[in-house]
Amino acid sequence: MFSLYLYILLLIHPVYISTMSISITDKKIDFVMKLYFDDIEDALRLNNGFSISIDENQKLNLNYEYVEEYISENFKVYFNSEKIDLIFLEKKIINDVLELKTSIQFEDKIINIKIKNKILLDVYDNQSNIVFIKNLEKKNYYKFDISNTEKNINY
Repeated sequence: MFSLYLYILLLIHPVYISTMSISITDKKIDFVMKLYFDDIEDALRLNNGFSISIDENQKLNLNYEYVEEYISENFKVYFNSEKIDLIFLEKKIINDVLELKTSIQFEDKIINIKIKNKILLDVYDNQSNIVFIKNLEKKNYYKFDISNTEKNINY
């Protein structure tokens, strides 16, 4: 009975969420972003004025430049005040989720991370974006929403 209630509640009030995982090791940083592809399609339609379909991997590859532009405008990350340009090398649709992955080399010890995350906040007022950071053995998460789009994290 409870699961039926939860299902009906989700139909009435959908959940809008994205995640970004940042895993930092000695010289390498891995990034994994997950978003519902239909939410990104809504954002692309809003920002470009026409429908852009990415509901399967072939369409994602054909239209990825729009996705990349949207993400680069709405998600920014800085390590030690140095802006990192994320170029996702892996991209795929898994069920209803767009998964983007990349890794970068970063030689310096990380003292500060600044994140600006406005992904889908222009589309949904109740959007939440969760960023998980694993820096060596420390694990933290940070929530971004319409009233909280920027975080400064010091180590």
